[in-house]
Amino acid sequence: MLFFREEQIERLGAICFFVRLSEFLFRNARNTALREAVMDQDEMFAFWSKQWPLVKAACEHDAAVFLSFMSACRAEGLDLHLASKLASECNEYAELNMKRFLSERGYLRFSDFDFAEEIPLGQEN
Repeated sequence: MLFFREEQIERLGAICFFVRLSEFLFRNARNTALREAVMDQDEMFAFWSKQWPLVKAACEHDAAVFLSFMSACRAEGLDLHLASKLASECNEYAELNMKRFLSERGYLRFSDFDFAEEIPLGQEN
């Protein structure tokens, strides 16, 4: 019989989320640098894994916005510690500010997260 520890199950869930997020960003990113970055899944997943403790309890929408924001900040060479602190502060404008940053700098459309289709793994539209 096969047994999984809780940490293994959590890690598998994170990886499945990272795969879906990378597919979403590859399909929707308007910025070539971000699209190319998500193609290197080993590098991107390692980066997202470092951010994961900050969002693992959040809903998928909020986690996707945060990880996308952090990826864009990384692509621009911004201070990731400061960006993470500002983005994860619990206030009513955090999501708005991250989505505005992504749209104003040409990474994603403001509404991309709100109308994202759920695509089962391994299937294309």
